[in-house]
Amino acid sequence: MDKLKSIKGRLSITNEFVFKIVKIVISTLIALVITFVVLALVSDHPLENFIIILTSPVKKLRYFGNTIEMMIPVAFAGLSAALLFKMGVFNLFVEGLYYICGVACAAAAVQQIGNGFVHPLLCILISCLLGSFLMGITGFLKARYNTNEVVSTLMLNNIMLGVGLFFLKRTGIRDEGFAAVASKVFSDSAKLDILFPGTRITVSFLLLLLTTVFVYVLLYKTRLGYSIRITGINSRFAHYSGISVFAMYMMVHAIAGAIAGLGTSTELLSLYDRFQWTDLPGLGWDGILMATLADNHPVGILIASFGIAYLKKGAEVVSLTTNVPVEIISIVQAILVLLVSSQRFLVRFRERKLLKEGMKDELG
Repeated sequence: MDKLKSIKGRLSITNEFVFKIVKIVISTLIALVITFVVLALVSDHPLENFIIILTSPVKKLRYFGNTIEMMIPVAFAGLSAALLFKMGVFNLFVEGLYYICGVACAAAAVQQIGNGFVHPLLCILISCLLGSFLMGITGFLKARYNTNEVVSTLMLNNIMLGVGLFFLKRTGIRDEGFAAVASKVFSDSAKLDILFPGTRITVSFLLLLLTTVFVYVLLYKTRLGYSIRITGINSRFAHYSGISVFAMYMMVHAIAGAIAGLGTSTELLSLYDRFQWTDLPGLGWDGILMATLADNHPVGILIASFGIAYLKKGAEVVSLTTNVPVEIISIVQAILVLLVSSQRFLVRFRERKLLKEGMKDELG
């Protein structure tokens, strides 16, 4: 009887983890219902188009491959952002890092270094080291001078765009014969190997899975992760507990920067023949949204990134044959983030359940 009670308690909405899952599921259903309503307003066949959005990504291997390809860079950005958010730092520099680290990766990728794994490894390493160094600067400013990270990193994003464009236009990596501003073609030896024939999914997918496991173990299975979470909750308490807050800030920022560098380099070496971004790619912002949606949990970020990529691919397929815009999935994304991140959504229902169970325990 006690065992049954224990299991029931763990599965109750009063359990924090169960409450989060229920919140995400209900938020997703609400977002999908609103999406259907919008489809009904802009489409002649809303039900048919809605079914296509939900089913088309699994109908063809190429479509499913595209979904995974879209998910990978966003998930990397989400993991990077989640580490920073766990520290209690709302650092938005992931977007700028995706650009400048991409330029650095391209500078190495256009070189003729040789065959084998050495060339892509070198490109990735350069990107990760630059990301770690630059993110470390923002960590130093926050830890030493308590700089407002939102303002400073928003400014740095635009600075990284300007610096990246300067190097792209004024150095030897630019292809002068190409119509647009772009780098030279990447060397074949720099490209990552494809994992699944018929798709463009490369070893970047394996690297993403390994990075997810690494971040999860770091945050929840190590003493260092405990220190990171304590510092994020209350840095003053962490300081008086003997934790070096400065060291925590520097370490987490360095790791987060390296993950951002890994995300952009694997994206470029998997899907691009040359670097031709002339604006911030938006992948960092999407990653920040995924981290918010998953409450900074590494596995949740993986699931959220796949879910949004899945719906985007479905909307893309619909937009090819109808007048339904692919941007309709932005509605789903926005509603999900608003509902899941809301501190009050479903809280009153949970409080009533807690009160009811408390009274039952008192009487029983």
